[in-house]
Amino acid sequence: MKKRWRNVWSNQSVTLVECMVALVVLTMGMLAAYLAYAQSVRMINSMWNTSRVNSAIRQQVELVRTWDWATIDDLDSTNFSNDVLADVPSAVGTVDAEYYPVATNTALTIKKVTIRVEWTDLNKVSREDTATTLVSMDGLNTATE
Repeated sequence: MKKRWRNVWSNQSVTLVECMVALVVLTMGMLAAYLAYAQSVRMINSMWNTSRVNSAIRQQVELVRTWDWATIDDLDSTNFSNDVLADVPSAVGTVDAEYYPVATNTALTIKKVTIRVEWTDLNKVSREDTATTLVSMDGLNTATE
């Protein structure tokens, strides 16, 4: 029976063209792996920033709910920052309050408070996230008689 396989240790060599093609294929594979890694790092950073912004907004909503009516009634568009938002580069948080119309014949005792955060991610894309809550002069759960 004859051997049909080429002897690995034979004197036949690889040509320069074959080496160059192999090198190009290897380089393209390494470049693709690097680009995939870089993209995944950007995506992870973007998700991390979004999570931090959501946490900062939730924290600010809870803080707004502890304010008294006079503070909310005097509230105009103001910037805010907290320790969570400080971790997000180029993030700017604002708190706005406006009267919330319940009915045309009722007193203006409810305000809609909007918390907004704008930031720029690693891809230089502007992002924004908001949350809104209602605040009442006498509390939203106050029973009326």
